[in-house]
Amino acid sequence: CTTIRCRYVDSRFSAVASQWVWTLSERHSTAMSLFEFIMVMVSIVLGFSLASMLTGLARLVRHPGGVKLYLPFCIWLVNLLLLHFLLWWSFWDVRGVDWNYARFLMAILQPLAIFLITTILIPADNGSGLLSLRNRFHEGRRWFFAVFLFAEALFILDGPLAFGSEPLWIVYRIPQLIIIAIFAMAFLVRRDWAQQAAAWVVFAIMLWSSAARFFPAGLA
Repeated sequence: CTTIRCRYVDSRFSAVASQWVWTLSERHSTAMSLFEFIMVMVSIVLGFSLASMLTGLARLVRHPGGVKLYLPFCIWLVNLLLLHFLLWWSFWDVRGVDWNYARFLMAILQPLAIFLITTILIPADNGSGLLSLRNRFHEGRRWFFAVFLFAEALFILDGPLAFGSEPLWIVYRIPQLIIIAIFAMAFLVRRDWAQQAAAWVVFAIMLWSSAARFFPAGLA
């Protein structure tokens, strides 16, 4: 009898435990919000873009023919790295949006544009001889800034028009408009001084934006 009773208790315990685990998993499976669902795709694209950047940097470091550095190229690498973090962090501002497919498309276009910009800046094929980053940068310069202009337009319009999360005019519009003017200038002017000035100004704006976003005062 003791054995039968123990088996009965064990079976009852197993049944209750199985039911509890199933109920818990069911709750967790239905707990994902639409925002979290969309952010999975956004995070995947941004993750692939960062991986592409780091892989490209590793190829440059190991390039057998040597690399001739170009300062604007290096600054834009840092700018793109900061932009990945800023874009990902900024999506928290739209967590309460009533999501639909059109808003999802607006959201996913931004990391896709950043991925394309990263790929243009750091191409897959570096050749075998001495690699001039200046020549490589100017080969894709117009496409680089053209896609960047498109991305910046998305950053400006997403909040007031697509998500309704902010008014059309806020203090962030000032640096965003400056960046658009800089991109247009860098698209048209090939000279090295113009490219260095564009890269440094955007770098300063990225640092300011990072401070505003990541420090506690910027989160209030």
